[in-house]
Amino acid sequence: MLAQEKHPIRAGGFVGLVLSQVDGDSYAGYHKAGLSAGLEGFIPLNKNGRLWFVTGIYYTQRGSRNIPSIRGGPYYLLKLDYVDVSFILRYEDEGKLVFASGLTIGRLVKFYEEVNSNVNNYVENPYRAMDYLFTAELRYMIGNHWFPGIRYIYSLRSIREVMPPNAPVPWQRNKALIFFLSYRI
Repeated sequence: MLAQEKHPIRAGGFVGLVLSQVDGDSYAGYHKAGLSAGLEGFIPLNKNGRLWFVTGIYYTQRGSRNIPSIRGGPYYLLKLDYVDVSFILRYEDEGKLVFASGLTIGRLVKFYEEVNSNVNNYVENPYRAMDYLFTAELRYMIGNHWFPGIRYIYSLRSIREVMPPNAPVPWQRNKALIFFLSYRI
């Protein structure tokens, strides 16, 4: 018997709060809030329905923010908006926990950068068009359909093509925690 006969391919929705930072920009802390929302597909890989391949498409806001009252320095805001596609292997244990890990590929659709209320208008976009991220998550099943959870994503390479001359390191990487609720049909 095929895995799909007992556990059919399923679809679902995803919405979450993103807390992000950019490693390598000197502004530590998850001070940039954003949203993530999308659609997911679930393909069973075994007969007992514990192992799944999950793919999804999401709109995800990442970036960085410095709040002078917390760390000192200038006010800084970086907004990076991506359309992400995830390829995740997911395991549902006998209880209610779900463990997952995989790759997310993000396409930058827009960016905005501001320092002390001055907008940085670049002649050329210094950020890479594509972002490749390690993805790991933990979900908890509520019934058969609802899954609150937390997702961690981290860029596998620098998100900038060209680094600023005073950069403390020769790269910058997206890093985010996403607190989410998903629904699987």
